[in-house]
Amino acid sequence: ADYTRSKEYFRPLVEGPQGALEVTVSSGSEPGEFDLDVTNTGPCSVAFVVLDLVDEGETRFLFDEGAFSGLRPGESVHASLKVEGQLPPGAAVLARGLNCPVARSNGIPT
Repeated sequence: ADYTRSKEYFRPLVEGPQGALEVTVSSGSEPGEFDLDVTNTGPCSVAFVVLDLVDEGETRFLFDEGAFSGLRPGESVHASLKVEGQLPPGAAVLARGLNCPVARSNGIPT
């Protein structure tokens, strides 16, 4: 799709009320597995939430659910992250929504 057209289509959402996301990461049941909880702590729904791992270096990773259509205020979703090898210090999970600031986890447990 043409970016300009897409941007115009979502303008009311992007320029409207902003939501807020919070990402928490905890150790999973196996080495290299992590449990994620993404919560909408804002006053309005957040649309098109996408997860990403940053500052991961060359580490390969996979989310079981890396995108969600949206979250209502107070709603949480659970996802899992699997990594191969050791994550470098400073690696973190980001959650991006169409109508909210980017949320960054407070690191990843080692």
